[in-house]
Amino acid sequence: MRARPLRISHRAREVERPQGASLRPRRRGALGVPRRASHECVRRRYGATGGTGGVGGTGAAAGTGGGGGGSEVTGCNDTRLLSNPATNQRGPWPVGQIRTELGTLKNVVVLYPAKPRSQAGKEPYRFDVRSVLPPAERAKVPESDTKYVSVDSYDNLPIDDAHGPYPAVILVHGTASFSVASAGTMAHWASRGFIAMAGDHPLLNFTDQLTTCPLIPNVSTTIGAEVDSEIAALKTPSGALAPLAGKVDMSRIGLAGHSAGAYNVAGFSDKPGVQVVIALSGTLAVKASSSLKSSLFVGGIADTVLPYNAGGPGIGLSYFPGNGSQRQAYDATTGLKRILGITGGGHLTPTELCQTNAAGQTAIQVAQARRTARRRSAPSNRAIRRPASSSKRAEAAPGSTRRRPNGGRAVVAWHFFERFW
Repeated sequence: MRARPLRISHRAREVERPQGASLRPRRRGALGVPRRASHECVRRRYGATGGTGGVGGTGAAAGTGGGGGGSEVTGCNDTRLLSNPATNQRGPWPVGQIRTELGTLKNVVVLYPAKPRSQAGKEPYRFDVRSVLPPAERAKVPESDTKYVSVDSYDNLPIDDAHGPYPAVILVHGTASFSVASAGTMAHWASRGFIAMAGDHPLLNFTDQLTTCPLIPNVSTTIGAEVDSEIAALKTPSGALAPLAGKVDMSRIGLAGHSAGAYNVAGFSDKPGVQVVIALSGTLAVKASSSLKSSLFVGGIADTVLPYNAGGPGIGLSYFPGNGSQRQAYDATTGLKRILGITGGGHLTPTELCQTNAAGQTAIQVAQARRTARRRSAPSNRAIRRPASSSKRAEAAPGSTRRRPNGGRAVVAWHFFERFW
């Protein structure tokens, strides 16, 4: 199975145009930065057709095309780069992959532009989705039921050191998710000249949600430090990341997040080098900062977890109230911005978490069938402790171990997954 980056050109039904800019989904620049005269270096950086199309572009299926090199162009600060094709195609670079750990961040995946044709004769890596389960549960899912996901990334290919340095994107996953939940989009970025990084965030990741059921807003006290550690690791790469030394443009950082991840990265726009914030299914306005050049909101208009429109149903607002809806978060964001609403899309539409195995089953259906987690009653709205303020993210004291009332094992995972998947 191949993971697919988000396709936006044929499904987009609502695109908000920033005042004074003329934007269309197929004409976005790098990471959603609009193509305007003031960003001419971004335009050169990606050639005449440039850009990733915001979040993964219009995305041909990840794993097809790319990797053969191409003609050279000059990017920002006279950086030598390869010319990118139209945004609905993989870029000219094969995608290298490093898997490592960074302190408390486990299963860190870094995808990067590798030397053209260096993947010849090699087999692409396949992600085994069972790896996100707690160890005791993995054996319950037989080989015949598992999903292997390939994004045409290859372990430890040599980075393309004839070009660059390359801008970086750090992606923060959502509740009960994992680092490769958007691997296809990350690979699309990497194939077009970005270094993309994501890790399993403690308390927020799937295994921790199944085994400890932490109070979700508590993770807001740690994610900022975890993103800081990722930025630091890219700035001074060592260990497994040593091949990236000197190849990361630390003045051009993008932060992306889904759901709880979006809620958090919206407040990180003032971190060093951050120029772009991408909120996928996020309900909190992006904080203004002197370095921020553009904000992008992407969400499913039929989202019932964190509503797209004001007044829509949203069970997740109990945990992440933000500005009340994705659209209201966009409205409250200042500076250059745009929003993409996907007709009929749900909460997970901006990710790749709804794919099926060979039998047509989603991961949650496999988990139910194999009893890797037992269904429990979801907590009622009364049992969920709401944050004290609807305008600020709820935080607990560092080290707090409060749990949800009603909290049996796997309550959180089922409460979210029954609606998310």
